[in-house]
Amino acid sequence: MDGMKPGNTSSAVIIGDHNPQCSIEEVDSATAMLTVMRILGIAFLLLFVPKSLLHRQARPTPSQAEPKSLRQTLLEKTKFLQIFTSASTANAKTRRNLIALAAVNTIMFGAFMGAMNVLLLYSEYTFGWGNKESGIFLSVVNLFRTIASMVVLPLAIRWLRPLYSSQGRHGGFDRLDLLLMRTSIFSDIVGYVGYAIAPNGVLFTISGVVAAFGAIGLATSEASMTKLVGGARTGELLGALGFLQAMARIVAPTIANLVYSWTVARVPQLVFCGLAACFTAAGLATFWARPNADGTKDDFEDAVPLQAKDLSDVE
Repeated sequence: MDGMKPGNTSSAVIIGDHNPQCSIEEVDSATAMLTVMRILGIAFLLLFVPKSLLHRQARPTPSQAEPKSLRQTLLEKTKFLQIFTSASTANAKTRRNLIALAAVNTIMFGAFMGAMNVLLLYSEYTFGWGNKESGIFLSVVNLFRTIASMVVLPLAIRWLRPLYSSQGRHGGFDRLDLLLMRTSIFSDIVGYVGYAIAPNGVLFTISGVVAAFGAIGLATSEASMTKLVGGARTGELLGALGFLQAMARIVAPTIANLVYSWTVARVPQLVFCGLAACFTAAGLATFWARPNADGTKDDFEDAVPLQAKDLSDVE
C-alpha cells in the first residue's frame, strides 16, 4: 500500500491532468518506469526473500488418493477457519475475542478496499479532478497511513503502556489495545462522514488524512489476535485472517461500486455514509471483546508474540 505513494505522484506528473496533448514519449516513459518498478519487485522476491518451506512433503499418487465428497473437500480447504471456533482454542473467552477481533479487522479492511475506487470516481465527478489531483490525493492519504503505522502507533504504545499495565511487562490483550482500535475506528467514521459532506477538494483531502489514522486499528487488531494464540498456531491464524481479507477484497469493492453506480445521479455521498456505518459496526464489535483485567495472557504458554517481549532479557 505504501508503495502507491511514489507511483501515484510520479505517474500523475508525467502523464498530466487528462491532457489530450500528452505526447506518446511521455506515456512511454511512464509505462517504462512502472515496468521497471514491477521487475525490481519481482527480482527482490526471487533474490532476497527467503523461502518459507524448504522441504516438500511427499504426496500420494493419484492411484493411492481416495475420492472425497464435496463436503469433505470444503471442510478440508477451510480447515484453517476452525481456529475461531474449535474447542482446542483455549477457552470460550479466547474464542469470543478471536471472533470479535477478526470481525473488526475484516470489516475495516473491507470498507477500506471498497472505498478506494469510489474515492477516485467521486472526486472526479464532484470536484472535476484529473489524474494529477487524484494521484496527489492518494499520495497524501497513504503518506499519513504510513506515518500512523510507523510513527504514531509505536509512540502511543510507548507512552500509554505504563498507564495500562500494572506490571512492568505486557502480558496479553488488554485495554490499551481496545483503546487504540476504538480511537482509530472513530477517526475512520469522522473521515468518511467528512468525505460525504466535504464541499471542496481541500476538505475532502483533510478528511482522507483523518481517515488515514484508521490504519492503527488494522495493525492493532492483527497484533492483538497473535497474543491470543500460541506461537505454534500463529501461522494458522494469519492464514485464516488472510482468507477473510481476500474475501473482503473481492466482495467489498463490488458492493461499494454497485451502490455508487445506483446512487451517483441522486445522492453520490450515500456510499460514504454506508462505509461509515460499516466502521460503526466494527466499533460496536470491539465491545464484544473482553481484555484480561489483570493484564495477563490467555491460556497459552507462549501467547505473547516476539514483538511484545522485552529484548533486554535476551542475551
